[in-house]
Amino acid sequence: MAYDNPENLFQVYLNSADAVRKTGNGTVCSFNLQSVLDQAPAAQDFAKESVCMIKVLYFTISQIASTGTYGWDAQGVSTLQIRLNNAYPNNIETNPITAANSRSVISSDIIGVVPVGNSTFTYSNQYYDNHWVSCGNPLRGEITITLTDQDATPITGALNEAGDNWNMVIQIYYPRGKEQPNNSVNLAHIQNFQ
Repeated sequence: MAYDNPENLFQVYLNSADAVRKTGNGTVCSFNLQSVLDQAPAAQDFAKESVCMIKVLYFTISQIASTGTYGWDAQGVSTLQIRLNNAYPNNIETNPITAANSRSVISSDIIGVVPVGNSTFTYSNQYYDNHWVSCGNPLRGEITITLTDQDATPITGALNEAGDNWNMVIQIYYPRGKEQPNNSVNLAHIQNFQ
């Protein structure tokens, strides 16, 4: 995605320890991103936008030391899915067909994936080069981020130490549109993000 309008780009650092609510060893965390507007008043116009692009730029989480019972290998986890509660129909994922669900593809709330480096899996890319995902505007209020494994199962205490936190950097971009304001938000040195 070309950045012809870097003034519409926000970079947000999230630490699960700072969540307004958290459950499951921090694997489900809620943040009030509407408060970003208090820090960047020029961004008020972006609160009106219904859709934006979001990208997980960085993610880290501690894990339990691998044993026969605990850790990524023992639990069979190959990938962490980062899910945001405001899904957008352009994003899809597969879903098991059951008696209650006849659809194999559903709308997805995944905004990023992170390979965990499990030695029992082969990866096409050891890095998590996440790309832009369209979603509802997170600056409109509270968001919830949920960490799941490759099968959409929430991460449990068998994987993440109790009380340990995860850290994430997300970028939020508002593409230029006919009605989109071109506000100047003070951003530190924007490099070529692609």
